[in-house]
Amino acid sequence: MDLISYWRELSKNNVFLHDGFESRKGSTELIEPFFFHCFRPTGEDLEIYFNKHPYGKEIFKRLKAIYDATVTNKPGTAYFIVDNSPILTKAEINTLAESYIMSVRGMLQVMGKKTILSPEKIVVNIFEGHAPRDDNTMEFITDDNSTTEYDAKETMGEYFHNFETNSEFMQLHFCDCVYYMACCYDLVYYVLWPLFAELSTLDYPYDAGFELWRYGLQAVFSDNKTLNIYASQGMVKV
Repeated sequence: MDLISYWRELSKNNVFLHDGFESRKGSTELIEPFFFHCFRPTGEDLEIYFNKHPYGKEIFKRLKAIYDATVTNKPGTAYFIVDNSPILTKAEINTLAESYIMSVRGMLQVMGKKTILSPEKIVVNIFEGHAPRDDNTMEFITDDNSTTEYDAKETMGEYFHNFETNSEFMQLHFCDCVYYMACCYDLVYYVLWPLFAELSTLDYPYDAGFELWRYGLQAVFSDNKTLNIYASQGMVKV
């Protein structure tokens, strides 16, 4: 049984889920974009959807980590938002930031774009609060007009799409249901990475970005030599 037929069958006793599949017959997007919202806050009853397909258990484990990080969200919260993460020290945040830089550099190098982060040492700045954005464009406000941040994110997406697979789980990407969890493509790449892990020379390159997200941290390259980390929930004072 193909993935969509299997999921439709599993959803037959849930009117909302079943209607979502029925209404999308013949569409290019066969999964309701807010499919995963139906299993909030804990992801209970979702695991069975992944048990019978290759890579399913690994993908579910990563999805479950998103539920676990946002389990305290109030009912009706539109997206999966980390709002009760452990407060970290500056040293702990720096460690996560260095792992992120290493991961991004690995992808840049593979894609032939290592000059985007050219200096040997990237300076890490840590701020409390949210990363500032332009009110009109919603682009991050940086020292180089978001050039480095955009180029890095673009390359991270190119690296993911550099691989090919015939796995039906790519429909989770094409239908945007993982993206709609938090409107963050980094999470999409993190969740679906098991499809490509055996093909890559890099070990789980999107895990570092997920760890930042899981702790409520936002990483923005201010320019090609500076990474700003924003701790929305503050940090431990030591």
